[in-house]
Amino acid sequence: MLHGYLMMQMAWGVLSPSMVHGIAKAAMTDIAAAKRGCELPKLAKLASVSEGKFLWRTLCAIMSKESSLPEPLDVTMPYKGGNQKASLLLPHEYFAAMYEDAKAWATSILPVPTKLPEFWESMQNHPATQDHPIKERRGWKDTCVALGLHGDEVPIVGVGKMWCRSSLVFSWFSILANAAARSTLDVMIYIWGFEKFVKEGTMETFWSVMKWSFECLLGGRWPHSDWRGIQYDPTSPEGHKAGRDHAGGYCGVLIQFAGGLDYSCKWLGLPRWSAAVSCCALCKATLRGNCSWMDMRPAADWIQTILSPTTCAGSTCALFQVPGLSAVCVVMDYMHCMFLGRIQYLHGSVFYMIVYQLIEGEPLENLQEIWTLLCPQVPTMP
Repeated sequence: MLHGYLMMQMAWGVLSPSMVHGIAKAAMTDIAAAKRGCELPKLAKLASVSEGKFLWRTLCAIMSKESSLPEPLDVTMPYKGGNQKASLLLPHEYFAAMYEDAKAWATSILPVPTKLPEFWESMQNHPATQDHPIKERRGWKDTCVALGLHGDEVPIVGVGKMWCRSSLVFSWFSILANAAARSTLDVMIYIWGFEKFVKEGTMETFWSVMKWSFECLLGGRWPHSDWRGIQYDPTSPEGHKAGRDHAGGYCGVLIQFAGGLDYSCKWLGLPRWSAAVSCCALCKATLRGNCSWMDMRPAADWIQTILSPTTCAGSTCALFQVPGLSAVCVVMDYMHCMFLGRIQYLHGSVFYMIVYQLIEGEPLENLQEIWTLLCPQVPTMP
């Protein structure tokens, strides 16, 4: 029965081949366990749920009881269609929850604690850490985990089509876990995503919540008030935790904003890169003139206009109000720069040389030959 169901779902395009394979492997593992006399109460409970309009709600309730992760915070946000509730996964709450789970902490936050001092030593000359207030804290190199915030558009409808619609997704990550070559699924921790039906006040609300959450992470303690500044009732669960360490003395320091050029301009409020003047948050380069950024000489005039972390261009984004954050913390998205940037041009140039110059024959036939040779190798490539 399961075999027929899986194959039908794959044929309809509901399940991908990898998902079908994963479910089949899990089923065989459970069957082997059942043969040894093991019971499968959780699976039996899922199978006993009545299929109807409340199925999703029922499954979510079961999932929430089995998960130790905190529930998202419901925040009322203004949208074009009116105020709606948005569910935000707060970084400081997830940081604390990860600490309580040794496996999750080692996988997604801090794989090797002894690497922390080494990391901060390597960052001592980086502008993002110069005069950072965290340096005033005793033992900060051993307890402060460097974090990054990532934002990018993800296609959700019409993937690969001209009419594709995307959702803007925000996530955060531990730079130490990322450097340890953890998988993207383990490193990137979701915060919020939306379909860009925004109006004045939407992003301001979101960034205010993020400012509060990352300030809690920086402080390393549970907050006494919510993101609006309203004090918690001392008898409430939040009030009982207020002022206590939320991760055994560890704290999180946001030192990196990762995203594309359009993201940095549109959502972080930084200068537009394509402008003729005031196109950079870190210097006073212009498109043309004596300070043109196209001047690549070591003694170019625009290099002399590079600003310090305290004098670089400001932003209306509330997140930049977190102590220690400025435009020097903004970095370009790795995927955009590498796989959609220079690597794409490099691969294209190599293919052109092979097809047009190095192999005799018609270019189209040469390309087909190269493609035939490459396809079997793709699954084994790193």
